[in-house]
Amino acid sequence: GRGGKSQKAAARGGRPQSSQGRAAGGGRDNTDPERSNAAAKTQVLLQLLDQPGPGGGAAHAKEACVRTVVFCNSIESCRQLENALGRADRKGLKRTVLPLHAAIPEPARRASLAAFGRADRAVLTPMVLVCTDRASRGADFGGPDAPVGHVVLFDWPRDPAEFLRRVGRTARGGGEGRCTALVVGRQVKVAQRVVDAARSGRRLSAIDESGPVNKY
Repeated sequence: GRGGKSQKAAARGGRPQSSQGRAAGGGRDNTDPERSNAAAKTQVLLQLLDQPGPGGGAAHAKEACVRTVVFCNSIESCRQLENALGRADRKGLKRTVLPLHAAIPEPARRASLAAFGRADRAVLTPMVLVCTDRASRGADFGGPDAPVGHVVLFDWPRDPAEFLRRVGRTARGGGEGRCTALVVGRQVKVAQRVVDAARSGRRLSAIDESGPVNKY
């Protein structure tokens, strides 16, 4: 993230993991990892959402992060995740899930952004914005009164440059935040190269020459 303490890490190992290194269940699967590992990644995400996190101020210091942005690569992935989060919290007592993608009407997208941008004192339950890169691009959220404490890359971006745009949504204006990437299989090495390049200040486009980054 820009201007703060942001923990950016790629999972290590062959199964989906959080940045803290806990593996989710599930066996090896040679099919599309975004599909075959969605359930395992969802379980890891639910654990992450229940952890205390930055971005909520003193009143929320021991509670789950007030605002989390979860990035998916497609509308289908967004919808599947929205449904899974809804099933895990049917009464909506633990969190408020807000969709932001092209499959919902413009008024609904504006309503999601308005709710997500409410000041901390007006937030009753932690909010999770589930979005695509296209829908979030240009959207104004994460200001000083409504900081994003956690960014989760549920799907690893197909374009390495999107990594910086995604993680830049947290730790703004000198605040604190963290970023977690849920990666599987061959994505792990690609993600680690991108994270290492970002940490060292190298241009992400330069890593394309060392391997097939764009394929993932």
